Amino acid sequence: MKSVKYYIFGLVALFVLAGSFYFEFLTNEHAKIKNTNYEAEALFMRKKLISLIAEKQKTITTIALSIANDKKMHDDILNANIDKHYYEDLILKFDRNALCRNIWIEIFDKELKTPYKSWSNVSIKDDGRFRQDVDIAVKLRAPLFSVTGDLNGLLIREIVPLFNEAQNIGAIEVISNLNSTIKELKNFDIDTKIVIKKDKLKKYPNELYEIKDDKIIVLYEITDIDNVVVANILLSKNINSKLKESLDFFIFKWSALSVFGILILTMVIIYMGYHRSKKQKKYYKNIIDLSSNIVVIVDKNRMIDVNRAFFKYFYGYRDIEEFKQKHSSISDFFTDENDYLRANIDGLNWIEYLVKNNKSAKVKLIYDEKIYYFVVCVSLISEEDSHYSAVFSDVTKDELHNKELEETTITDPLTKIRNRYFYNIQIKKESAEANRYFYPLSLVILDMDFFKKINDTYGHDVGDSVLIEYSKLIGANLRESDIFCRIGGEEFALILPHTDRAGAYKIADSLRIKVEAHKKIASITMSFGVVEYKKGEDLEFTFKRADEALYEAKHNGRNRVVVR
Repeated sequence: MKSVKYYIFGLVALFVLAGSFYFEFLTNEHAKIKNTNYEAEALFMRKKLISLIAEKQKTITTIALSIANDKKMHDDILNANIDKHYYEDLILKFDRNALCRNIWIEIFDKELKTPYKSWSNVSIKDDGRFRQDVDIAVKLRAPLFSVTGDLNGLLIREIVPLFNEAQNIGAIEVISNLNSTIKELKNFDIDTKIVIKKDKLKKYPNELYEIKDDKIIVLYEITDIDNVVVANILLSKNINSKLKESLDFFIFKWSALSVFGILILTMVIIYMGYHRSKKQKKYYKNIIDLSSNIVVIVDKNRMIDVNRAFFKYFYGYRDIEEFKQKHSSISDFFTDENDYLRANIDGLNWIEYLVKNNKSAKVKLIYDEKIYYFVVCVSLISEEDSHYSAVFSDVTKDELHNKELEETTITDPLTKIRNRYFYNIQIKKESAEANRYFYPLSLVILDMDFFKKINDTYGHDVGDSVLIEYSKLIGANLRESDIFCRIGGEEFALILPHTDRAGAYKIADSLRIKVEAHKKIASITMSFGVVEYKKGEDLEFTFKRADEALYEAKHNGRNRVVVR
């Protein structure tokens, strides 16, 4: 009997001991799983908050870039004439077409003063404050994002500097309230509380969360551009009651529930992500469609989407898909000219080139035999997807006007050949190239013989006709690289790149013979002075040598070529 009692006692002790170890094992596993679940829940809460803030930032950035590239606003700032009704109407359009409410706009001129705030009637004369963050954005020549806090809550801000070509003209700031965005966490049973406080709150022991009153509490700090804490967001969520169930077969039940829960959660997240993505794309499309400029959403290799203004220029296509069937990029229509942005530059495509150099560029575009000029700038809108927004601002009228002015400046009004001003520019340019690449360069000064006699005999109208006729004759017998200018009265200059003095003599003598034989309007001859440019020589001295050679030709009987 004793042995049986000892045996039973031993079994009981063994079971108690095994049960103790089993209980301790389950307790430890329960604690591990519980802590893991708490940590996962805390991370989920933080990620949801960060995702909402990032989404809000992306929306504000898109709006700010869209407004910043509005040519009307540039003109308003430059003319110091802000059309308040235009911007009030613009804000209303954003409210209707974008999932972003309570938007405010502040415009800064080049002195960083405020001519317009959508929430205030304060004029620029009454507002002398200086915004350090706006000044930083202008100096960096890049958009600047920040969050600020006050008694009214958190404000999310995007500052975009404004440039007219390379000249800063001011900045635009788009502001929105972050409070309503954060409250969307309620959809995930997460309560929020914003504490506007500059000093950091005490961190939790494990730096991530704290359990208090059956709630998991997460602290998230909001910092400004100087990394100074401007607010703390407290996230709280009730602990799931399933975590308190009994330990009987806990590991097995928890594993099964976890697998099932993960599958369900994954399906829900995929479903919600898909519909949210569609919704997000729709209101981003509404935003860029408000711009009067062409907006192209691209990655570094392909076009993704365009706004409505794109088809104002590319009117032969119904939608972006039809366009992409025939063209891989809008750059297919760029001209290959050195003064403009090209499809490929320095081994980079145009997107990579603009991103690398962080600047805007002018592009000449031809579609359906029509020529357009744009200023194009590229901004990153999604670092995760490497998506960029390329904004094309139409400057065709300004460019054509500038070309017309330039042509007037460098053209002789009578003969329509280049003038003395153009000669001075080109002789400097060609001599610099000749010095750099070691090729010969010659200069010819030519003058009509006895031209005064023609004016005195036939009148100045006939004299003008002679100048026009023989300018055409000489121009028609020059090479494409030769530069022909009228430098005064009946005196002309020829700049001959890649030509030595012997070659220049042949060209000059050939022209002399053709002039003598032409005999239209009036029979004239011309004298020529030829010199070859010497490396490093003062250009005035080169001209003087050619002029002296011309004088010698005149002195020795005219209608001849003298080389020095």
